[in-house]
Amino acid sequence: MEQTKIGPDESRTGIIRKKNGMRLLYDEIRKRILSLELAPGAELDETTLARQYGISRTPVREALIRLSSDNLIVLVPNRSPRVASLDITDIRIFNEALQLCQRIVTRWAAERRTAEDLELIEQCRAQYAWAAKQGSKGVLVEANRAFHAAIGTACGNQYFAATYDRLLNDGMRLIGIAMSSGEQFPASSLTDYLALTASEHDEMVAAIRAQEPDRAETLANNHASEGISRVADYLAHTLADTIDLRFN
Repeated sequence: MEQTKIGPDESRTGIIRKKNGMRLLYDEIRKRILSLELAPGAELDETTLARQYGISRTPVREALIRLSSDNLIVLVPNRSPRVASLDITDIRIFNEALQLCQRIVTRWAAERRTAEDLELIEQCRAQYAWAAKQGSKGVLVEANRAFHAAIGTACGNQYFAATYDRLLNDGMRLIGIAMSSGEQFPASSLTDYLALTASEHDEMVAAIRAQEPDRAETLANNHASEGISRVADYLAHTLADTIDLRFN
């Protein structure tokens, strides 16, 4: 398989050289995986990454190991690291896990959030609302993930937060696939969907702010259903013969 070239982009490499190489490279590659700029199965090379970003191989290796722990990179002995594939052979199972986890963390966030938690959630909500108006896919995906991850952190349970975080990784990539389909997701429909998503975020934040767990949980469940429904519509059109799309 041909190895995917990462960079070089002076706006990116300059930052990575000046700051924490591992953290910046981790963030950079993660964003490109979640936005599908790096497609599932794309191969990466430690030496090439180190050269392109002007850092040693040690922080590159550390970044890849961390991405592997997020299930975004697959590390196999004596083979190049590669972007993890998306297992969508049974979307129903993923939907069950995401909906349950999103309901729980959002409910607990409404019950347990601190003032600092709420401030971060508000910031992430505003960032997504801004990104939705700009229409940049990469920024949208990262902002959407950051919003939900902030809610996960606010739930006060590190185990559920970590599980939710991993589900978000696959969820963002699945939504990105659907968003990339011009036929299933034309520009007018995408604009409406982004506006709806931003509005749902507003409602979720309002419930968390008011510490209304029942309402927060209901909104979170409906929000997850809308996103997965869009993915299922896309998969039903393209892979109906091989994908299990049953939700019940």
